[in-house]
Amino acid sequence: MTKKAFYISFSQEHWPQVAKRLAEQGLVTPVYWAGNGELKDAVRAQFPEAVFHERFSAVRGVAPAELVGLPLEPLDQALLEQMSVHESVVLKMMERMDIGDSFTYGERVGLYHTQLRYWLSALRHFAPDWVLFFSSPHFVYDYVLYALCQQMGVRTMLFKGTSLPGWSYAAAALETESETLAACYRTLLKERSHTASSPALSPETQQYLQRLRGEYRDAQPAYMKKQLQRDSGSVSAKQAANLKRYIEYGAQARDFALRAVRALRTRKAAHTLVKQRGKPVESAPSVLTYHLMKRGSRRKQKVFKSYYEGRVRDVD
Repeated sequence: MTKKAFYISFSQEHWPQVAKRLAEQGLVTPVYWAGNGELKDAVRAQFPEAVFHERFSAVRGVAPAELVGLPLEPLDQALLEQMSVHESVVLKMMERMDIGDSFTYGERVGLYHTQLRYWLSALRHFAPDWVLFFSSPHFVYDYVLYALCQQMGVRTMLFKGTSLPGWSYAAAALETESETLAACYRTLLKERSHTASSPALSPETQQYLQRLRGEYRDAQPAYMKKQLQRDSGSVSAKQAANLKRYIEYGAQARDFALRAVRALRTRKAAHTLVKQRGKPVESAPSVLTYHLMKRGSRRKQKVFKSYYEGRVRDVD
């Protein structure tokens, strides 16, 4: 009998086909999928019965449309005590959502409790045999889900990335490593102790080390390159640039400027986890608000950097 699985943070375009092959082989079939919104149609085409949860909505604690009416489990003292070791980890993860001192401690605890209730309810509703993670959970929602799985005895598997792009290995838990890799490493160490020759490096390792010795832009992680490309090439960034250029024409561009500002104020910023001050965490900021918050954050970083550089000195 095919096992039921949650696919968490699987956002690359090839994964629906991989999942289809696993389902056809009678191994696991997804009943729940969390990933980037661009993958929704591809997942639905292969698994129309599966619930798709857009990743950034999941981080904010916004349920997918299919589960808006799902009764949420209450939190009791026993569960909160069992999960207390994870609470500080989750609250620290929320730092990435706060670039303007806008996410208070109370609001963070509230989001943590919302995540706990939702994923506890989802696990009991779907009763998955496996919860699969694309990488080590680090996006708040996925870590809460992982911690609950460990607490409830739900089997997990996650892919742990390595320094080599495209290379990862499967592990049953965050706290464990691959015994297969560990055994291989012990064997290589034993062999190394009996020879004076240097260990042979694979071509991939040599390429990786070469990049590290070069310019930062060449060694920059792939996910950071994609983020920079998305920020610099997004429609919102172009709108902001056009707004600045046309404003220089003065009164003749007034109507255009008003329309551009209105669009920046009303359009929601996609692919951001930023929490606005005084607004519910479920509410994504507008494009204009997001860019203003980023500008303030960069200004603060410059102040801190200047303060630091003014108080350090080179080591003799």
